Amino acid sequence: MDVCIADSGITIWGTYQKKGAVSVTTDKDAISNAANGKSTKESPENEGRGSGIPPSKGMLVEGLGGKYFLCSGNVFLIKTGLKEEIIELPSSIQWPGTLVLLRILYQKL
Repeated sequence: MDVCIADSGITIWGTYQKKGAVSVTTDKDAISNAANGKSTKESPENEGRGSGIPPSKGMLVEGLGGKYFLCSGNVFLIKTGLKEEIIELPSSIQWPGTLVLLRILYQKL
């Protein structure tokens, strides 16, 4: 089963910028930080919001044998059972928000 979640928000990098993260200067920095658990939501008022990218991709790929794809701005992250890679596209190719594609394996019981 394939699931697609898309928004046309401010991108992951835009969220870091909004929170004042001056060390995050590109879409690639932002996705790398988010993929490694450096959340923009680490404050008391955001308690209980979302489960984050690292556990979500881990559960899907390692737990369920699926595939994970995330695109924001001009960068995408792909995680499969064989690899995890962040790829930067030319700046002329942009997704104006965040796009997540999930491939969930179907297993007959």
